Amino acid sequence: MADPSLPVELIETDRFPIHDQTLAAYVALVDAAREQYRARRYAVLPGFVRAGEVAALRDECARLAPLGHRQAERLTVFLGPGQADVAADHPRRRLLEHRSVTVAGDVIPPGSPLRRLYEWDPFTRFVADVAGEPHLFRSADRLSALNVSVMSDGDEIGWHFDPAAVAVSLAIHGAAEGGRLEIASGVSPDGGDAALAEVLAGARSSVDTLELAPGTLVIVSGDTAMRRVSPVSGGSPRFTAEFAYELNAGTVPPDSVRIGRYGRLARGRRD
Repeated sequence: MADPSLPVELIETDRFPIHDQTLAAYVALVDAAREQYRARRYAVLPGFVRAGEVAALRDECARLAPLGHRQAERLTVFLGPGQADVAADHPRRRLLEHRSVTVAGDVIPPGSPLRRLYEWDPFTRFVADVAGEPHLFRSADRLSALNVSVMSDGDEIGWHFDPAAVAVSLAIHGAAEGGRLEIASGVSPDGGDAALAEVLAGARSSVDTLELAPGTLVIVSGDTAMRRVSPVSGGSPRFTAEFAYELNAGTVPPDSVRIGRYGRLARGRRD
């Protein structure tokens, strides 16, 4: 019987044997996911969570949703107020809508299966292996390390680069309409402004639109792959869990990002 302190019961271990990383099946899993990650700056793993466990995660998100902070801001792709030394129509100055509710990590209880998954070392090792990093560290910030994102009618998350080096999303419940994850894998923060401007103007040639069934895990190169969530409608909320990883221990997002997303600063760093 699995140790109840570990999140193995959540994971479809026949397909994703991250509990035993000595298995040849684990090596094959990582090789396939890493190839996708290297090619597109993200990897999609459908069915990561057992089908029978998704409903319990959805119910937990619904219980946590009232504890979240509503963000309603207009930000650049770098999650700032806009670069003042460029023209008004420059892509690094353009402001995009960010409307959603985010449940901060410091109110997600210790017994939560999402927390147990995030704080499980084999899961961190798996994410690092897929990203091709020798080491990854869970975020030192109690607010942004582990989040639940709640999106309702009219909500959207504009194009942005994530503060985390590697950002992981777990799809838990989809919106009735919209709420699609879109990733512009051909656009990088230091790759010139032309490609950035094209995507912001609506070009789709470098944009992948992902239809994520509940239980799908997505691993994204957060600070190099630009992404957004399209507007939500239809009366059914979109729930995702968000896990943040850094290349260096002790890294936290800028205070301005945390204030905007959570309405406050954390009461302390993670232990």
